[in-house]
Amino acid sequence: MTKNNTTIKIVPMAHCHIDEIVQIEQETFSDEPWAFESFEAELQNRFSMNLIAQKGEDVVGYLMTSCVFEDAHINNLAVKISERKKGIAHMLVAYFTEQAVANGAKQITLEVRKSNLSAICLYQKHGFEPISHRKNFYKDPVEDALLLKKSLL
Repeated sequence: MTKNNTTIKIVPMAHCHIDEIVQIEQETFSDEPWAFESFEAELQNRFSMNLIAQKGEDVVGYLMTSCVFEDAHINNLAVKISERKKGIAHMLVAYFTEQAVANGAKQITLEVRKSNLSAICLYQKHGFEPISHRKNFYKDPVEDALLLKKSLL
């Protein structure tokens, strides 16, 4: 994707990206943002596929996922506040969906705050549908989560 002569690249996350990811995480999530160690642990998880969106050398978004056999799950997605509404989250979800299909996944699931209408809209544009909810899933503030699923068959 090119906007204003700057290309956004989707690449695998590496340890050197974690500091920037933690900054985005903390500016995005009030409900127990992931710590440096959580991202570090995901790099060691053989079932994880962790991606970043780079603009130049800067991390502007990330997607933390897991793939276990035919089940893929989006664990965490965020885009730097100054880079939102530019299609970066769309690029991350689209790239991951392609990789999940290539790796034999049959479905992708995720949880999202019921009030996060922009995220719900993004996921619905990618074919995700609500299948359930999780009562009081989020703690700060307390809120239900919608469980969304996309079939890859």
